[in-house]
Amino acid sequence: MSQPRCRPGDLAIVIEAHNPDNIGRVVQVLRLHDGTGPLAMQDAGVVWEISATTPMTWSKNGRSFTLSEGPCPDRQLQPIRGTGPDHSKGRQIKRPVGEPVTA
Repeated sequence: MSQPRCRPGDLAIVIEAHNPDNIGRVVQVLRLHDGTGPLAMQDAGVVWEISATTPMTWSKNGRSFTLSEGPCPDRQLQPIRGTGPDHSKGRQIKRPVGEPVTA
């Protein structure tokens, strides 16, 4: 199995979903999904519990669920991170107080 693209705390964009309204949504990756409940996903690889600021819609076995939190496979998410080495470690780069900002 390959390394997951996301990790807890990441912001991510939903890049693939059964419900097209969910594609493009920005979500927060909370934790690994526990694999239980009516939305449990079998054979989906790494599945995260995600949170959205407004409810998303999931469908399973002919039922529709509109929730602010739910499962999402890692392969359907694109993490949003900075590109430099300091961003990948989750650190912020701070400038000294009083230092002018230049463009």
